[in-house]
Amino acid sequence: PESRQAQFSMWEFPDRRAPTEQECAARTTGGWNNHRGEKWIMGNYGNSLYNHTLPPNARQCDCMNQTQQQGRFAARSQHVGGVNAALCDGSVSFWSDDIEASLWQDLASRDGHEVVP
Repeated sequence: PESRQAQFSMWEFPDRRAPTEQECAARTTGGWNNHRGEKWIMGNYGNSLYNHTLPPNARQCDCMNQTQQQGRFAARSQHVGGVNAALCDGSVSFWSDDIEASLWQDLASRDGHEVVP
């Protein structure tokens, strides 16, 4: 089923530009990349990275361009209800799938000087 596909795969577009939210939802060009996490040492999206464009374990599929350098990626985990994420101070925190999207996105930037408890 697509929900499993969306959880463990990424939609890959056949060009170098950053995919938009609408393109990711429509998926009219490209195909599934089923190699999530296989080459973790490379450090590309799909291998070991995510960004805060989508909330943890989002129902939407992740998508990226062919260079795997731009896209929309959720932090994903098989933990029930959320994900564990390592912070820059070396600590690890559990983040709920239900976190407010704007807060999740704010936490990805230093601009707001947010303090994480």
